Amino acid sequence: QSVEQIATLIGVSSQVTGQVIESIHQIQTLVQDGLVQNEKSLDSFENISKTVDSTISEFESVGIQIEELSNIVEKIGESSESLETAASQLEQTIETF
Repeated sequence: QSVEQIATLIGVSSQVTGQVIESIHQIQTLVQDGLVQNEKSLDSFENISKTVDSTISEFESVGIQIEELSNIVEKIGESSESLETAASQLEQTIETF
C-alpha cells in the first residue's frame, strides 16, 4: 500500500512539475511579447520625435520665408516712394515747360 502511495505521490509531483514548467513557458512568452511591444513603442516615440523635429524646422523655414516677404514688401514700399518722387519731379518739369 505504501508503495502505491509513493507511486501516486511521484505521479502527482511529476504532474505539478509539468504544470510549473508550462507556467514558466507562459511567463517567458509574456515577457517576450512585452519586449516586442516595448520595441514597437520606442519606434513610435522615435517617429513622433522625428515628426516634431520636422514640424519645428518647417516652422523655422516659414519664419524665414515671412522675413524674406517682409523685406520684399519693404523694398516695394521704397520703390513706390521713389516712383512718387519721380512722378512729382516730372510734373514740376512739365509745369516749367
